[in-house]
Amino acid sequence: MSSLGPVSFLPGGSLDFRVLFESLPGPYLVLSPKLEVLAATDNYLFLTGTTRDKIVGRRLPEILDNRPGLFHESKALIASLKRVLLSRVAESLDPQRYNAPRPSAMGDGFEERYFAPVNTPVLAADGSVGWVVHFLREMPPRARVDVSSGLRGPSGEEPEKSLRDKESLRNEERFHELLDAAPDAFLEVDNEGKIVLVNKAATGMFNFSAEEMIGREVESFVVPATVRETHRRHRSEYVGRPRIRAMGVGLELSAQKKDGTVFPVEISLSPFRAQGQLHVIAIIHDISERKVVEQKLRQAQKLEALVRLAGGAAHEFNNLLTMIMGYAALMISSIDSRDLLIDYVEKMRQATARAGKLTHQLLAFGRRQKLSFRVVDLNSIVADLSQSIFDVTDQKIDCQINVTGDPVWIFADPVQIEQVVLNLLSNARTAMPEGGRITITVDSIQLTKDALHVVPGLPAGEYATLSVTDTGIGMSQEVQSRLFEPFFSTTQDSGTPGMGLAVAYGIVTQCRGTITVQSEVGEGSTFRIYLPLATADEIADSLLPASAIGSLQGNETLMLVEGKPQLLALTAEFLRQNGYTILTAGQAADAVRIADEFTGKIDLLITDLVLPGSDGHRLARKLRTTRPGLLVLFVSGRADTDFEDFSLANDEAFLAKPFTLEELSVIIRGILHRANLKRSNRSM
Repeated sequence: MSSLGPVSFLPGGSLDFRVLFESLPGPYLVLSPKLEVLAATDNYLFLTGTTRDKIVGRRLPEILDNRPGLFHESKALIASLKRVLLSRVAESLDPQRYNAPRPSAMGDGFEERYFAPVNTPVLAADGSVGWVVHFLREMPPRARVDVSSGLRGPSGEEPEKSLRDKESLRNEERFHELLDAAPDAFLEVDNEGKIVLVNKAATGMFNFSAEEMIGREVESFVVPATVRETHRRHRSEYVGRPRIRAMGVGLELSAQKKDGTVFPVEISLSPFRAQGQLHVIAIIHDISERKVVEQKLRQAQKLEALVRLAGGAAHEFNNLLTMIMGYAALMISSIDSRDLLIDYVEKMRQATARAGKLTHQLLAFGRRQKLSFRVVDLNSIVADLSQSIFDVTDQKIDCQINVTGDPVWIFADPVQIEQVVLNLLSNARTAMPEGGRITITVDSIQLTKDALHVVPGLPAGEYATLSVTDTGIGMSQEVQSRLFEPFFSTTQDSGTPGMGLAVAYGIVTQCRGTITVQSEVGEGSTFRIYLPLATADEIADSLLPASAIGSLQGNETLMLVEGKPQLLALTAEFLRQNGYTILTAGQAADAVRIADEFTGKIDLLITDLVLPGSDGHRLARKLRTTRPGLLVLFVSGRADTDFEDFSLANDEAFLAKPFTLEELSVIIRGILHRANLKRSNRSM
């Protein structure tokens, strides 16, 4: 006999499993391929009036031959078992008459009861039959057939039989309840392809009633017209070689509803014999929702691939942009202000700065940009975006921008706030396919405890607000409840990934704020962002603008470490022109050696995070072992996922590439100015 694994019904097998099997409520036998009885349930022993030691280990044909009165159609049963062994397909017989013991409550003796034998093969790993499970399914009166001239119908039942009949009816009802409780569709199909049984899930899936489905050929209505002939051919082939299997492995299977809607499905098939005819149980699972999720996952993977590509190229690209902006600045300082060339160079510098912003926005969209929180004016962000705002909208849309007269200071990453504004504008434009008006308003507000119910999730305090109002189609409450879910979109055919509002929400919450939505169908929408106003300490500790610092000139000693020789030379030349003493190195090892040989004070280390053979963070830690308190400015054009463990200490700052030489000068003076203030405060 082929091995089926560690579970065995033979003596010495798993005792717990044997005990569990023997206590099953139904009449079951487990037979070997030689039709030897391997196990029997207590219910079977009671039904046949025998004991386990009299049948286990013996062949079933011998047992039936020795008890001719037990089963009136023993030859048909043995023939069925042999067919199952050859075909490896389950088979059920017509109801047969058994002489079964009466329950003790009804007195001694026997009664006639009717059971439909079901023989099911259990296959081993090599495909051969390892066991056959023999089950006696008791039949209610309405399902019995006249197997002898002495069979009486329901009207002539003896009193003790009525209890059994009621129990059989309850069992059948229970079977249909279980079938209808199944989440997948069940179809029983005969050898002609006609449906003979359906469950509740099947009628709901196809939108047909059971009466409309039973008796019809399966290809005539639930199989899409384009594949009906193919399905008939495959069904004919399956009848010739029936087996338990998944249908259409590797193929996209479809089914059709009553209204003609075609939807994707998975189908598994299980053959069995009923009254000598091959029947098939088809279990059908609707995978429409899974397909939607898979499509969204593919969109996310495409987006991630795009972001990875951009992130990988960003370092080199940002280095090039930094050099272009640097040389443009040097050219402007060298050209007479009356020369026409200065206008051309300035436009080149502005175009390069815009290219740098596009890089930042792409990386911010993929959440791969290193965050650079600082005190910024929300009015200035919106004003600087004015050109991009008009690029996002079109001629059919009137865009109005309202800002306050005084600065609205927030502590945030300006690139990410720009991304939020552009995402909200894109959403507003989509809501107005026929045109309309968008109003952008910047303001500030004091949220009291009484007003917090309007803006849930925020503590009381002062907040900057940025609202984007459109006159578009508006939204239902159901749509509003899902607005910030990743991949959710109300324009399924637009090809957009549905990430814009989810990204905006993530950025705003990262800035300790929130977004609210007010909308009604046909009345437009207002998205309002709440961001905490910058505190006095944040403003004091922030890197001050050039106008607050004064001169960008300095006389300190700076160490500049940059892996790109051209960028290193450009930056060093500019900083020397501004009065600094510059120590340069192209890699970390050279920087350590130069610092060890230099006997003077190094006021600031400026290093790229990506260096040949090391990184800027390790270099800073190494230099601080001999120069404690060394100030550090990290620069990089790489995405932040390359430095997931990277964080800034109090005496460190970060500047993202590309940057202008003026921006570099401002941040250097800001770092040194803040350090001088701290030293002055400690000496007081």
